[in-house]
Amino acid sequence: MEKAVIKFRHCGRNIYSFSCPDTLEWDDTEIHVGLSNSEGLVYNYTLSGVRRDDRGWEQCVCIQLCPPGRHELRESWDRELEQFSTSPEWVSERFDEEREFGSCCYGFALTFINHMRSLDGKVSLSRDEFTGSHVLPRMKTVSLYISIYHAILQHGFYIANTPHDM
Repeated sequence: MEKAVIKFRHCGRNIYSFSCPDTLEWDDTEIHVGLSNSEGLVYNYTLSGVRRDDRGWEQCVCIQLCPPGRHELRESWDRELEQFSTSPEWVSERFDEEREFGSCCYGFALTFINHMRSLDGKVSLSRDEFTGSHVLPRMKTVSLYISIYHAILQHGFYIANTPHDM
């Protein structure tokens, strides 16, 4: 079972520790990208083509792309995602083909995101633009969390020196 990180304050500093003794093996994970519909079903492109997973993404990093209150966009997202995922472009036999935004799961996701942006009257984002504006800020948070997690594994606690340390 995975350990949960708990946070408490003492002497004006944030201290992080585990609430249970189990360990989590971080080194066995890989980065994979998927897109979810409004019901939480994750569409992801793999060597076997597009998969639809209703579980297995519990430890993912989420980036919200549909602003709250845009119900028509969310409905359009769900409809378009289902149609997009059945396109012959995303069959397993074409997994290794080079495409504008890449051939793997990231290319699948970014191609769809740019498709939705075009329907909303917005310009497409390059791989670098999307990564810099959406992915990297979240990965910095994840990296900090993992560092804190490892410190707690090693010492049993973590003391943040500044508010920027979480």
